[in-house]
Order: sequence, then structure tokens, then C-alpha cells
Amino acid sequence: MIVSVLWTWSVFLYAMSGANTDTVFVSRSGIDSPLCGTDTAPCGTLYQASVLVNAMNATAIETAVITVLDGQNETEIVRHLSAADTGGYDPCLPVPFSVELAIEIVFDALQITVMSDWYPSVCPDTNTIYANEYLFEGGQSLSLRNLVVNDYTITDDSYYPIIKGSFEYFNTSVACHDCVFERIVSSVTNAEKPLIYSRVSLELRNSKFT
Repeated sequence: MIVSVLWTWSVFLYAMSGANTDTVFVSRSGIDSPLCGTDTAPCGTLYQASVLVNAMNATAIETAVITVLDGQNETEIVRHLSAADTGGYDPCLPVPFSVELAIEIVFDALQITVMSDWYPSVCPDTNTIYANEYLFEGGQSLSLRNLVVNDYTITDDSYYPIIKGSFEYFNTSVACHDCVFERIVSSVTNAEKPLIYSRVSLELRNSKFT
């Protein structure tokens, strides 16, 4: 596992749910729309959830949470692929998050036990036609919980490195709690694209690497 941290401070800064927090839900049964994201009407893709998060009013919301209940809706992913309506971003992934917000992404640990539960086989295997650089990137801080990445091979032109904190925000930090990384192979030749990148600090708590 290759990670990169430019600087490490003694105090780790990461997003915590609490006051001034808004949550967007994603589910296999969800349908993407400008109004999706509630627990009773979830979005179908991480892409749409991230679009809604980036549209939040940063003066009123400090932390945005995306909760993935049981995965993404494959029908919605295919619809986006056919329509090419994601502004050049991969419809299976969140767009880079605004540095105006602290970001938390939480996967339901009971429903999501392997990567294919949240990243289905209909997702594109190329990384050359979309603007994404990582599976998850950006945010004032970026915290993930119960993320599973397994049996995953990354090359210069297929799939993506895993997590990248924002480079633009000076105090950015990355956390992954209770995450699982298994059988990951990377042959990426660009040394500036480690599997996990954080500019200030990186916390991997209760996470498994095999």
C-alpha cells in the first residue's frame, strides 16, 4: 500500500458529524434527481449525491455526509453512461468535493462487505475519458468509514487510485476508519499518484491491509 503525506501535524483534523451537518443518502433503489437524497428518496449514484453536496450552502453547512445504504443503482449508472450527462465525470464516483465543506462518506457495514456492493461491474474500467483522478477526492477534509476496496488492479489507463485530499486547501486531511483494503495491485507509473494522498495528515483507524 503506497500512501503519501506531505506534512503531519500532531493534531489530526477531520470531519465529525454534529451541528451544521447535512446528509445525502444513496441506495441501489435510489433515483437520481435534483431533489433526491433523503432517507426515503435516496439518490441512485455517488455522482448525483456529490453534485448535491457541492451545491450546499457552505455558510450554513459545515459538514456534508454521504451515507451509502446498500450500494448504487446500476440502472441509473447505465443511464448516465448512455446520456453522457455527468459533465465529464465518472457516473460511478463522486465528483471532486468543494474545499468549502468537510466531507464524510459512510458505507453501511452490514450491507456492503465487498467492493462490488458499492462499485458494480457496470462501472467503466477506463480512467482516460473522465476528469476524475481518484475514487474519492477533495473536500476541506475527507473522512470515509467502512470503505471496502478489494481485488482491485490499477494501471495508467484503467481504474483509479483510492483517496486524495484536496491540494488547494492548506489544512486538508484524510481519514479512513474501519476500512478494508485487500489484494490491491497498482502499476501506475506516475509517482505523484499514490494510492492514498493527503497534504497535511492521514489517519487510518481500525483499518485492514492485506
